[in-house]
Formats: sequence, C-alpha cells, structure tokens
Amino acid sequence: KRTRQDFEAADIDMLRSLSFQVAVAGENLRLLEENIEKQRMENELSMARKVQEGLLPAEMPETPGLEVFGTSLSCFEVAGDYFDVINLDENRTVLAIGDVSGKGAGAAMLMSNLQASIRTAVHIGSNLKQMIEQINDLIFYNTQAHQFITFFAGIYDRSAREFSYVNAGHNQPLIVKKDGTLSMLECGGLILGAMSEMTYEQESVRLDPGDLLFLYTDGLSEAENPE
Repeated sequence: KRTRQDFEAADIDMLRSLSFQVAVAGENLRLLEENIEKQRMENELSMARKVQEGLLPAEMPETPGLEVFGTSLSCFEVAGDYFDVINLDENRTVLAIGDVSGKGAGAAMLMSNLQASIRTAVHIGSNLKQMIEQINDLIFYNTQAHQFITFFAGIYDRSAREFSYVNAGHNQPLIVKKDGTLSMLECGGLILGAMSEMTYEQESVRLDPGDLLFLYTDGLSEAENPE
C-alpha cells in the first residue's frame, strides 16, 4: 500500500473479489473468441457442403434401359462419399461410386478431385480399365501416403444388356437377378492411391429386365442401431 501499511482482511477480500471478476471477464473473452472462430469454421464448412452437394447428381439423368436412384447422407458437414451417373450416349451409361479415406474437408477435397477426374476421363473416351489405372496414378502422386479411395465404376450398354465394371477395393456391389439369385461384383484390384502403376481387371455381366444392381459405401454396412 502507498501508506506502507499491511493489507487488512477487508483489503484481501476486495482483491479476491476483483480477481474473480477479472478471471470471469478473461474467460468470457476466451469463449467469445472461440465462438467467433467456431462460427467462421461453420460458415466455411457450410459453403464447402454446398459445393460438394453440387458435385453429386441433384437429379438422376435419363438413363436408357435403367431406372436409377441414388442418395448420400453425410454424418458431418462434408465427407468423402461419392457417386455419379453419367450418360455417354443413347446406349451407354456410367455408374460410379467411391469412398475417400477419412472424413471432413480433406476427404471432401479429394472427392471433388476424383469426380473431376472421372468426368474428364469418360468423356475423353478412355477404356474403363485404363481409366481406373490412370486415376490410380493421379491419386497416388498427388495425395499423402495415408490417403486412398475405394472405388467402383461400370458402364452399362443397353443394346447388349451388358454391364462392364472394375472394382478398386470397394464394397462389393450386389446383383439380385429377377429369379432371386444373388451375385457380387468383386473383379478389379487394389484401392486407388495405394501404389502406382497398378493393373486392374475388368469384367462384364449381363443385366436383364427386372434385375437389381445395388451399390453402396461402408457408411451403410458399418451403421449400427443402439442395440
């Protein structure tokens, strides 16, 4: 004290009260800063989600010889699941589905890269097998080691009723024939981005009227109810 007197109990109580008020004010400022930063991130993620939604088919295109339905429900604002339906001509339609490792904005950015690569490759006219091999190298050389993609793509030819496909480590799609028999589409190779210069196998199956082709990601197969 300026009077060089000792602090009394009342002085200590006043200082203690002031220290509590300073602490509360400091905590409020910290929470305010956190809230502003959280709001900024939420706004950016909301914009990213709108961009990502624009990369997925909002409406299914006219698909000759097929009835197609697809949807994606993210557990976070943005995610790495991807599907696409692309008409090549009046007879051929590309069906594609993929799942980027991880979640959040990083997975979503890689998903957008995959979508652009697929749409560019199919319109250039690449063979399906070669297209997958080229995209694998692109992903490998342009991503970190822990990033990879499970991917499945096929081309349906209405005139031949033939579905040619390559499965790059993705959950095996199912074909349920009209008579109830079940088969799984597993031919292909390793996940995309794990190794360079990979070779993939391509296989074809017949799709007849009444057959069901079911494609999905592990978001479905790993989902659990409370029990």
